[in-house]
Amino acid sequence: MLRNVPVSRKSFIASAVALCSIAISPKQSKAQPLEVEFPSAEEYIEAVNESGTGWTTYALDENGDVQIIDRFQTLSLDDLATATRGAKEWIVKIAIFIGKELIGYVTGLVIDGLIKKIISKTGGTWPEYAAKQLLGHPVPAGNAYRLPCSVYPPNSGEYIRCINS
Repeated sequence: MLRNVPVSRKSFIASAVALCSIAISPKQSKAQPLEVEFPSAEEYIEAVNESGTGWTTYALDENGDVQIIDRFQTLSLDDLATATRGAKEWIVKIAIFIGKELIGYVTGLVIDGLIKKIISKTGGTWPEYAAKQLLGHPVPAGNAYRLPCSVYPPNSGEYIRCINS
């Protein structure tokens, strides 16, 4: 049976605000571990070829802006090696890290010491981001490009996992 219980305006508003704040508070995001466990660029390329995601080639246009110049399904390092036979051209495989976590590889065409083209997995957010950062620059030391943990939103699960690794 319902009873008439006197409720003050202040307590009613306080309980309504509390209920609304619970309803609209964001859900806690849990970081998912990255699923890249490839010790070599060749194994990574083979896995991407088998997955069917494809590859994207980036280059700088005459204004220095990054543009997509090609998309294709499979990548063969042997084909790239035969295409670059110039004395000042070579292919380089660059490991991409966020913090200490290996997230993938990109392949670059180096001409006169600068990266002129980058081939990256299509749809791979961080390898594509790194590819755009590497174009027009010298090959990074140790053939590894490290993105800082700050690429993740602060206080996100990914950011916390990154800085704690």
